[in-house]
Amino acid sequence: MNKGRPGVELEKLAAIAKDTAKFLISLSVDMGLPEAEWLADNFKNGSVCFEIQSKRDIRPPAGMWNDALHSVMANDYSNEDLNVRIRPETRIRFFEIARVLPEGDFVSFGIVRNGSDENVEWHRLDQGIANRIVEANEPKIKNHGEIQGIVHAFYKESKTPKLVVRELASRNLVDCYFNESLYEQVVALLKDKEGVIFVEGTVTETETGEISEMHVSDFTPAPEFDETWFEGAIGRFPYALTGNKDAAEALDEFRS
Repeated sequence: MNKGRPGVELEKLAAIAKDTAKFLISLSVDMGLPEAEWLADNFKNGSVCFEIQSKRDIRPPAGMWNDALHSVMANDYSNEDLNVRIRPETRIRFFEIARVLPEGDFVSFGIVRNGSDENVEWHRLDQGIANRIVEANEPKIKNHGEIQGIVHAFYKESKTPKLVVRELASRNLVDCYFNESLYEQVVALLKDKEGVIFVEGTVTETETGEISEMHVSDFTPAPEFDETWFEGAIGRFPYALTGNKDAAEALDEFRS
């Protein structure tokens, strides 16, 4: 971190060390060494080298560890045996190490081949790389649904035009892609800068239920709420149950 600059914020260094340990322990389990311990050793040139120490004598075949590290760090799925061994959450844990890195900063991981410091396979990790990989590997669920929010941005010249909507419930930004046939409808929505809209379509959710994007079938402006009319009509609602015609009409009007 902070290559060429003095010092590293201690809490960020600690967070990276902690997340690196989580990844290495997770990979240890995948490789059949659940009791493996990782040590920080051989401090030199401002870097930290991590070495494996196992409480058992059982070890994977020679070179398997380096291949496993390469498979994760390079996001390489060409080794069928490792694809079975390494869990998706282990792969994601490695890229989550970058979450505390400032934009533009990075960390590098080197895999030493053949026991030689001159034969090191380097892998750079930064937020941009991590976000792309995590998003591609994160389990997604597609459903038909609706969100309520306000327009954050409008991209009309992208390959598939989209609105970015800030959802009111979660405050998350959701990419809402739409067909050209809805273009005029979208433009009309932009007239009210603070207007709340309903967006309906096929939503893509993560396993945690967060909506990452939507392919829109319809945009609808939210109706304005008339608090004065609502308070004045409240007293008339109970009489709708007794058959009072005026009250029933008021209730129907409110519902519509």
